[in-house]
Amino acid sequence: MGSDDKNRITLDIYGTQYKFVGQSSTNHIRLVAAQVSEQMHKIAVNFPQLDTTRLAVLAAVNIADEKFKLREEWEEERKARENNNELAQYRKLQSDHEQLKNEYRISMERVNEHKQKEQSLMDDYRKLLEEQETIKTEYKEAKERFETEKHGEHSIHENFRKLQEEYKKLQNEYNEWIELSERDQPRHN
Repeated sequence: MGSDDKNRITLDIYGTQYKFVGQSSTNHIRLVAAQVSEQMHKIAVNFPQLDTTRLAVLAAVNIADEKFKLREEWEEERKARENNNELAQYRKLQSDHEQLKNEYRISMERVNEHKQKEQSLMDDYRKLLEEQETIKTEYKEAKERFETEKHGEHSIHENFRKLQEEYKKLQNEYNEWIELSERDQPRHN
């Protein structure tokens, strides 16, 4: 509405005619004037000795009081809605927090399981290294005996062959274990 689109209306408030000009609708202006007139009549019933000016001031005070009370009620309702929203958000955050705690606990259990597996694999690895060293020593000793007894008995050759086979088997087991160990190791970036 432009400045030329103002509504003009004449209304009766408590027996007096008033001309109103405004951008509000004529229905709105009528409702406002009726409210003021009604308030003045209510006050006049209880205080007939008051003149129109005093009645108008008391009516304005009553209307302003109602306005402030309504504003306070609206503000309390708004705060209650905000509190309800905040409470709902708090409960959602609590639920999310519990879920994250559970996920963290499960993750830590998995980490501990992997650490135990890793420790077990490392223990097995150490044992295999010890066995490998023992077999190397036995192999070296057997080889030395073989060298010194080249022309010795057939059983020495047979023992040497068995030790070599055992060494190959253990070497294969050791290599397989190393491959398994490397596959099971967690990747670190």
